[in-house]
Amino acid sequence: MKNVHRSLVVVLFVFAMLTGSATMSGQQRGGFQNRDTVPAGSRVEYKTYHSALFNRDLRYGLYLPPSYAGSAKKYPVLYFLHGLDENEMRWSTRGETDLMLDRLVADGKIGEFIVAIPFAAASFYTNARAGGEPWEDLIVNEFVPMIESTYRVDATRRTRGISGVSMGGYGALKIAFKHPQLFGSVSAHSAVLVSNLNDATVPGWRLDTFVSCLTTSTASNKT
Repeated sequence: MKNVHRSLVVVLFVFAMLTGSATMSGQQRGGFQNRDTVPAGSRVEYKTYHSALFNRDLRYGLYLPPSYAGSAKKYPVLYFLHGLDENEMRWSTRGETDLMLDRLVADGKIGEFIVAIPFAAASFYTNARAGGEPWEDLIVNEFVPMIESTYRVDATRRTRGISGVSMGGYGALKIAFKHPQLFGSVSAHSAVLVSNLNDATVPGWRLDTFVSCLTTSTASNKT
């Protein structure tokens, strides 16, 4: 089990490198508003699931490792949370990160694992946002159980990791620290972590969005 946990930590480190590469690739392929065009060779699946909390269908992306279709074994899982104004597709369509993972697996540099990417709008993965929609509860109580009951996931704390970029980095750290019984590993990349919002050098509308989220989140945590 120690080896499995160590492997997942290594996966998260590699994922940090890939996330940086994905950002570079996204810039080279046409910028922030680039159309979501699935790259050639991608095996990422884009699906929907029904949320009882939201009473509607929500989207998600799913990367299954190369050997998944031809085996019966269970795999570690990484839940990857997208950034603000991103979606469940950009990890692949802008960054081609899934293709990089395939190459690393083929070269024997990393083991195989599943990546699940929920769509979360501009929620900051927080319950008290956008009219009180429970995005954190959605991830923990609906999305994770749905993935692990639908696909062959080795559903243990040691083999379950969470990661994210920007807004998703904030969400990954918050969810992992609030639910340590679920996640054995966590990483955050370019996470929205600002000690003094007056010193933030980001566009005003983005800062207003984050301030609003922090205000409602703090109020929610006090109740």
